[in-house]
Amino acid sequence: MAGWVAPVAIGVGSLLGSFFGNKQQSGLQKQDLDRLMSLFSTDSISGDANSLFEAFQRSPMYSGLRNRAMSGSNLMANQLQTSFARRGLSNTGIAGAAMPIARSAHLGKFQDIDMELFAKALQSIMAGRSDQASILKGFPSKSSFGQAFGSTLQSMMPYLMDLMGKKT
Repeated sequence: MAGWVAPVAIGVGSLLGSFFGNKQQSGLQKQDLDRLMSLFSTDSISGDANSLFEAFQRSPMYSGLRNRAMSGSNLMANQLQTSFARRGLSNTGIAGAAMPIARSAHLGKFQDIDMELFAKALQSIMAGRSDQASILKGFPSKSSFGQAFGSTLQSMMPYLMDLMGKKT
């Protein structure tokens, strides 16, 4: 799931370059800029997003979502089996093809759950990073950097979601 790292790095790099090209104007000290660069490093973001995602996976909520997906898949398979039996189609090719698909329907839902939770973890990490960046000297609470970074991240989200979808 780390395929999203390159687009985020490009976005952060271009933002940092445009906002901090002239350190004298921004009022940032070298240590502030170094801290900001470490906040938005791809290793730091991906590590924290993966850690938060893994914490989500250990939660009762995650187990409940997966159990619900499995129950829905089992219910669909049972209903199909009953329907095929009533029609005398239990031993036909259609039943032979449909039953494995119905029994494995939960796997697609598992991927959807994982992708949604990872996206939420990434959004949470990026929101926290944006808040931390606003605390640095020279950043008011509603800084143009925070607004620009937020809008850039929001515009990149469909691309990131597409990348994550292809990786699963």
